[in-house]
Amino acid sequence: GIAKILAALPRPVVGVRVLPFHNLSAGKYEAVAAPYPVKDCPTPGPEEILAAEETLKAAGLTVLAK
Repeated sequence: GIAKILAALPRPVVGVRVLPFHNLSAGKYEAVAAPYPVKDCPTPGPEEILAAEETLKAAGLTVLAK
């Protein structure tokens, strides 16, 4: 996953901030009559965000505060 990719970069990653997905851009797609490619992607809950942060930490990455 992304944690493995970030941990393997040649330059060290100083820190990672996990931000939840949101659909605020959906209106822009509607304005230009374009299909919104992630319309069915749910917004993650606190438990899912915490799990992502723990995965990053387990890969040796520093998780920054929100």
